[in-house]
Amino acid sequence: MRCFIAVDMPKGIKKQMHSVQKGFETFENIRLVNTKLLHCTLLFLGDINKKQVEDAKSIIADIAPSHDTIKCTLKSLGVFPNPAHIKVIWTGIQDNNQLAGIQKSLEAALKEKRIYRPPNSRAQKFMPHITIARVRSPGNKGSILGQIEKNTTFETPVFEISEIKLKESILLSGGPEYHDIAAYKLREHT
Repeated sequence: MRCFIAVDMPKGIKKQMHSVQKGFETFENIRLVNTKLLHCTLLFLGDINKKQVEDAKSIIADIAPSHDTIKCTLKSLGVFPNPAHIKVIWTGIQDNNQLAGIQKSLEAALKEKRIYRPPNSRAQKFMPHITIARVRSPGNKGSILGQIEKNTTFETPVFEISEIKLKESILLSGGPEYHDIAAYKLREHT
């Protein structure tokens, strides 16, 4: 089972992201992420077996309630890996490092159980973001960067993240399908 841990975006925020995505619709070398699927990946676990799924559920169930719900915004656009070689267009999540704290706790616990294996030996700092498009070929780089520049002041209203989800990703010819395996509530602010 191909799994990842993520936080979903509220419907109103997804609508705003759709309006930003529209600016990239005319680029033939860009594939927009289906607005319904917009999320922030905390950890990509890859293919794991049923026992590992159960262990992951147990770990997330222990960690989620020890972290507060998060008030955040989506702000501006950027690219991975860099402007000279664009593969992904994203919007950043501004949240005072709370998502990074949750991600770090999950990563440590899942690594200890050998459920999560970092993608390579280089230390990668987690940067909360939502992928809104993937760039398939290097053409139109200047125009793509120009469209990104038009969105430097983009910012959503404040919204709340209140749960973490373990999801299954099924790769299909028309694009991926995501299914929630389980959802875990974060601690309510007191």
